[in-house]
Amino acid sequence: MRVISGKYKRRLLKTLPGTDLTRPTSDRVKESLFNMLAPEIEGAIVWDLFAGSGSLGIESLSRGAAHVTFVEQSADALKMILENLKTLAIPKEHYTLIHGSVDDFLQTWTRTQTISSENSAGQVSVVLADPPYHSSWYDGALDRIALTNVCTAECLVVLEMKAGRVIASPDARRWQLEDRRKYGIAQLEFWRRNASEETS
Repeated sequence: MRVISGKYKRRLLKTLPGTDLTRPTSDRVKESLFNMLAPEIEGAIVWDLFAGSGSLGIESLSRGAAHVTFVEQSADALKMILENLKTLAIPKEHYTLIHGSVDDFLQTWTRTQTISSENSAGQVSVVLADPPYHSSWYDGALDRIALTNVCTAECLVVLEMKAGRVIASPDARRWQLEDRRKYGIAQLEFWRRNASEETS
């Protein structure tokens, strides 16, 4: 696997053997994804959920993202992400590594927002999520992300899933489906947070 474009273009990334749990996003899908993300990624604060080898987050940094938080439950995968970051000599201030489940990560942010409003709310502008294709995580994911209250008013969430999958519709006051693309067995959905979201 390689970095497609940007500062680290053509640099190779180490990956774990491909399974549905650590399934790398293909170069074709990744290139299409980041071509579409080009207006969003420069200077962005990004979450790479179910990060695997860190390919999507590293591509974001290569293309000018300011900071990426990698969230990954597998210790072996997290070690691989760190190796890739070190190999590319990416400065530590540009990334954070979180070892744990995505749901625990989101719940921690939600609790933090409930306890105190004096934090970095409203800073995350791009969320990339590539769960195992069989996962039930997709359903309700967007509303769980919204509850963290750290997304910007027009945050973009990209979900990679198996082609043909239909997820439970999120709260229409919060999210709007902007685009859906299919690439073989893979499907990308682009969800935009509504800037005029009602709070209640």
